[in-house]
Amino acid sequence: VSTLIWVEYNENGCVALVQVAVTVANNPAPIILSSGYLCEGKSITLSASKGFDTYLWSPNGETKSDIIITSGGTYGVTVTDQNGCTGQASIDVEEIVLDINADVTPYECGVGGIITITMGGNGSGMYQYQWLGPTVLDNVNQANGLMPGTYIITVLDLVTGCVATETIVVPPGADAITASAITTPETCAGLNNGSIDLTVIGGTPGFTFNWSPALGNIEDPANLSPGLYSVTITDSKGCTFSLSNINVGAATPLQFNAIQPYTICANKTFNLADLNGTNDGGIFTWYANDFPPNGTLITADAVTMAQASTSFFMGCWTG
Repeated sequence: VSTLIWVEYNENGCVALVQVAVTVANNPAPIILSSGYLCEGKSITLSASKGFDTYLWSPNGETKSDIIITSGGTYGVTVTDQNGCTGQASIDVEEIVLDINADVTPYECGVGGIITITMGGNGSGMYQYQWLGPTVLDNVNQANGLMPGTYIITVLDLVTGCVATETIVVPPGADAITASAITTPETCAGLNNGSIDLTVIGGTPGFTFNWSPALGNIEDPANLSPGLYSVTITDSKGCTFSLSNINVGAATPLQFNAIQPYTICANKTFNLADLNGTNDGGIFTWYANDFPPNGTLITADAVTMAQASTSFFMGCWTG
């Protein structure tokens, strides 16, 4: 702003008037350029507006337009322009601390490990997560299904731009258990002599077997009735595996039609095959007078009848 000022000069009664133009300059208004955030352990540059004659920063006393700081706090700058006018500006710089807190669940019994990240410090709360490790992961703060190994998590504060990195180990645990079953059906109907042969893979030795129906703590049960069975296998570290619907088959009841009665003359011979009747390809074994063990095994196809009446037996049995 310019103003005209009249100056009166008086000497020995003589007066002179002089017109002087006075310009009132505005004080400079500097600006400090910065995000206002300082990441822990890093440095940032504070930049004051350019074009002034002098700069004086507080609290560090630097005299350049740009300064580098390594700690948070309030910073101010006083500038002087070519007219000798001064102006000030200040900025509050917040030092950002990002603390990564990781809760780790180990890989155990074939079930993937878990890493859960919670952030401490004074970050903005808006984060991006980048993982590096044996398992490929997305932008998540809880990672599931992890294989054992070393993982590196990098967290970016989307507001302040600060970054924190942490190395996390998912320890290996007990091996997983799997199992398969081969069944043998009963050999003859009603004998209840079926069996189950289990093959256990993996796990830690010291297995226990819990069967349903109850069969006791046994790996390969025998003398089983036909039906469905299930088992839960537990190893010495507490890992479990279950198999269900294990089917022990039932034998088909033996059926055939023998031709009877059959009459022959005493002291004559005849062929027992004549009594076989119809069958489904089975093997016939003949006994005289009773089933085994009381009956007499007949080892020849032809037999001489020594008495007027003899009974012959055949069937399926054990012994």
